[in-house]
Amino acid sequence: MIVGYITFWAELFFRGGETHTSFWAAGISLILLLFFAFIFIFIPDFRLNPDRGGYAKSGQRAAAFRQSGNPDGLPRKASPKLWDKLWIFLCAFKCRAFSCNANLGLNVPAINPSKNDEKPLSKLILIPGFILVILILAIGLYASFLPPHLIQESDAFSYHMTIPRQLLLRGSFEHIGWSFADLYLLPVDFALAPFWFCTKLPNKIPQFVFLLGLILASVSLAGKIGGRLSASGICIMFGILGTHSVGIQIGTAMLDLVLCYLFIAALDSFIEGKVFRSAIEFAFYFWSKPFMPVQAVLIILLLIFSVWLIKRFKCKEIVWNLSSDIEPKGEIKRFILFFLAVSLFVAGPFVYKSMKAAGTPLFPLFTGLVKTSNTQQQINELKAKSDQMLMAKDSYGYGRGIKEFVKHIWLIAVPEKEVNNKFDYPLGLVYLLCLGPFFGTIIKGFRQRKIAILPLIVIVFWTVWWMGSHQSRFLYVPLILMIIIVLSQDEFQSRLMHTGLIIALILTAASVYRANKSDFGKNNYDVLRDKDKILLQMSKAVRKGETVTSVFHDVAFAEFKVDSIDYGSDYVLKQFK
Repeated sequence: MIVGYITFWAELFFRGGETHTSFWAAGISLILLLFFAFIFIFIPDFRLNPDRGGYAKSGQRAAAFRQSGNPDGLPRKASPKLWDKLWIFLCAFKCRAFSCNANLGLNVPAINPSKNDEKPLSKLILIPGFILVILILAIGLYASFLPPHLIQESDAFSYHMTIPRQLLLRGSFEHIGWSFADLYLLPVDFALAPFWFCTKLPNKIPQFVFLLGLILASVSLAGKIGGRLSASGICIMFGILGTHSVGIQIGTAMLDLVLCYLFIAALDSFIEGKVFRSAIEFAFYFWSKPFMPVQAVLIILLLIFSVWLIKRFKCKEIVWNLSSDIEPKGEIKRFILFFLAVSLFVAGPFVYKSMKAAGTPLFPLFTGLVKTSNTQQQINELKAKSDQMLMAKDSYGYGRGIKEFVKHIWLIAVPEKEVNNKFDYPLGLVYLLCLGPFFGTIIKGFRQRKIAILPLIVIVFWTVWWMGSHQSRFLYVPLILMIIIVLSQDEFQSRLMHTGLIIALILTAASVYRANKSDFGKNNYDVLRDKDKILLQMSKAVRKGETVTSVFHDVAFAEFKVDSIDYGSDYVLKQFK
């Protein structure tokens, strides 16, 4: 994420006017991956935990090998020395070393054989489960190499890809006069743009990589709060990929799974004690969308109030999760300082642009809060467009009453018309499988007079979501946390749960296949919308640096500067031209 973000700014100011980003970001990331892989595999006596100066003990390694299915503690066809290095590399891979968060201070928790001697998953679950996982990921990877062209990728056409590319073509960060979305917070879009545009046609590969990162970060977090290394990790992978709303986004240009990864990764890094890395991940999450800072502040305040309120009911002990006795190693004060410092770099330019043009740091929220040099007519247009955009949140769900809240617990999971429902994307079977055990965990905490922070985060997050837009895609964070909380506990590793996960994987695999089957065998150009084919044809005739007037605004494929006159669109401004 950091590599892509820095690279885009460098591209913007030093290579402005180019139609594509260079291979800097992709090349640097590949070099970093190979570098850390080389360290983990080939450097003798690489420390598993450099911060403490300790080497992996033979007993811990043997326990780890037993967990990986080798009761003897050694591979049959490899020397112990080579296997140790390969095992270290696999642990590094699990800790997200490949996803722009390489960590030289790899901290693999000590493995207690007595705690982790668990009954392995049945082959009747493992074999079909992994076949379905491979099928889902293979289709998703195939779709990731295709350019955006689906209906649900409209945000990518309208601004995720259009704004960074138009700014790159201009070689300037100045406001694009006709674009409403250019005033949004776009640090994540900037960070991914070098990867999107380094190919001939925009690709969606970064989103797929972050999906893998989400799975690995979730497994890593589950290992910290639950102590299990194999069964729970596999089930969490099955649970994430078996979630219908997740399956819908696999292989698409949408950013919700990327944002979910940033939150889960930040939480995992903080618990591990990697405060600076956690601050970077959370800063990108916090400033990723205009409503995110408001949502995050409300969640933090409501979380603090909830802990205070529960304490009054004689629940004095605060734990991270009921199945865990660990404490986070991160320090709140250091985290806040790092977060504020990183935020200046990540959010500062966007806040400045928003304040300068719209009089608010979080456009389109609070538009016209302070005076600007713009005319009153321009501010009025921004306010009208902002109100129009913000009203969209009320087009989802059935209302915010108590009766509607009770009903939504079921309705949010099931489709109503084709594959969608009133909440946008159905959450699916995995959510229903985890819902009962999750409430059971809450009740168990009250009985034990304990305040479990992770389950409380889920409840608070869901509550704040209910107060805002009822789009189910904004529930990825509490949903994934719910899956982690439930499936990291031994008591919920039942045959019924495992069977349900397999059924969920079957349903998701069918949905992913159905969504992408019409693209099988087609080349990148054939899948494009007609308007995007027109833009590509025009790009051959337009001279470099020339600005072309366009009758539509979603011009992610334009390799030239655009001046849109699509005034019927919510994204196009008239008075700022």
